[in-house]
Amino acid sequence: MVSTNGNCPKMANIVRRRIEGSLPPNIGDAIAKVGALRKKLRQGAPGNEQGPKRMKWMTKVCVQWSLEELCEMEPEDMDRLLESYDPDEVPSFQKVRSGLEPGEWEFDGSFGWSCVI
Repeated sequence: MVSTNGNCPKMANIVRRRIEGSLPPNIGDAIAKVGALRKKLRQGAPGNEQGPKRMKWMTKVCVQWSLEELCEMEPEDMDRLLESYDPDEVPSFQKVRSGLEPGEWEFDGSFGWSCVI
């Protein structure tokens, strides 16, 4: 909520529109997906004693991943990401999606060429 405590409602409206304009159009998707991730985490790490660790880890995810990456997150990505909860790590979106960190390279056996007959 943006408020000027009644001092300038028009200014509050302008600020609100600027904030809305700076957010990705699918921000609602990101919020829903982070909520789904949080729900899965609570199921995998239940109990009040896990609460502080869950909150800290979810904060790391939200800070380290971009809004666009959170929007693109699929249920399979959530499952792979949750594997990093116990060691208290947050892998990059690319690592979760492809299994490789940016700059890592894995030989695919192709030698960069193909033979077409």
